[in-house]
Amino acid sequence: MNVWMKREIELCLSVFVEENQSCRPSMNNRAVFIRISILIFFFFCLPIYIIKQSGLISTPNIKLLKEPKNKIVQPIIIKHSTNKLQPESDKLTLSEESKNGYLPKLLDDALNNQNTSGFLIGNATFLKWMPYERDVELRVIVLAYNRPKSLLKCLKSLSAANYLKDKVAIDVWIDRNKKDQSVHEETLKAAKSFEFPPHISYKVRVQEHHRGILGQWVNTWRPGINSKEVGLILEDDLSVSSIFWLWLKAVTRKYRYKTDVSGYSLSKPSMAHAHGGLLFVPDNAWTYMYRLICTWSFSPHPESWRNFQKSFYISEHTKGYEPQVSGVLPSQWWKGEQKKGKERDLWEMWHIAFAHEAKQFTVLLNTHQEGLLAVNRREVGLHDSGGQVESLCNDWNDMFEKIPEKPIKLDYDGTIMKN
Repeated sequence: MNVWMKREIELCLSVFVEENQSCRPSMNNRAVFIRISILIFFFFCLPIYIIKQSGLISTPNIKLLKEPKNKIVQPIIIKHSTNKLQPESDKLTLSEESKNGYLPKLLDDALNNQNTSGFLIGNATFLKWMPYERDVELRVIVLAYNRPKSLLKCLKSLSAANYLKDKVAIDVWIDRNKKDQSVHEETLKAAKSFEFPPHISYKVRVQEHHRGILGQWVNTWRPGINSKEVGLILEDDLSVSSIFWLWLKAVTRKYRYKTDVSGYSLSKPSMAHAHGGLLFVPDNAWTYMYRLICTWSFSPHPESWRNFQKSFYISEHTKGYEPQVSGVLPSQWWKGEQKKGKERDLWEMWHIAFAHEAKQFTVLLNTHQEGLLAVNRREVGLHDSGGQVESLCNDWNDMFEKIPEKPIKLDYDGTIMKN
């Protein structure tokens, strides 16, 4: 407090006390009131007005407390005292109808309302909202960038699948070029030209800016609290079996409340990740659990995925954090990519570290050499230079739905763990 302001306040108080102690009414009280009002205006009201006009403080938007009809409100954390999303490198895409909101009341609603999700990072004080359709039993997220032919193959396989008359939404998320933030026009055109049957909701979404493979995976599916929606994330070089939903629906219902599940995969692990050899699954195990995520199709368990997203954003703001798990090959691969400055391309290492700490597993189907529910077509891309393609399993086996209460668990080296 500067000397002039201190002197003015002392003068006002002394005059006010003196006048009241003498019990003599005076016009000086009015003068004191005016002087105090001027002080409040110049040293309190005016600075706040200037800060608001500069954009450092967001005005509360009470209308956001009213949830739009048929929408699930999804909050996104905004960095403290700025209009930038946090973290800067992995902010979520916002729809055109996105609006700003003030934190205390809205964040509380987000954390306690089953139709919203949200969490506080540090001293974050702002939110933005992104709507999702409500009452979808399956949401398929297809991640795309610059492979239009590959994307069309993926969409064609999804269109041919049996969805049991359930309500399904398919969202294609197209990333932007890192250098000039442009969109691959052929890919966008291919995505928009594809037509699904009327019972499938289909949307093409373009990222606001370049996200990279990590940003695409972590941010595109945000299940609400207590959501019963099943999410399935696919990269565009995958094709799915026509019966994939029959098994995925059954297994997600069976293990919905199982706390040691991080998610489900329609594919299979490429190896035992402790030594790189083959992963052997016992013949009598039709459904089994493995310690690592399988990125050739992944259906996250909603609660686990929300916790992973929270963990990821916290790790992004933890200086020196490295997602490492001792004794597994992906940790070595991540270190190698880090030396080249490309560690964020190996996004699954963050999930591997999270699942290891949480003691959670990926649930898979053992089809006994009858093909897979999702295959990687081994098209040239970020992590693949081509190779042999496995076959799809399109014939239902009644053993697929015999899902045990306690499936076997395979460790990083393929050995069976004790339940």
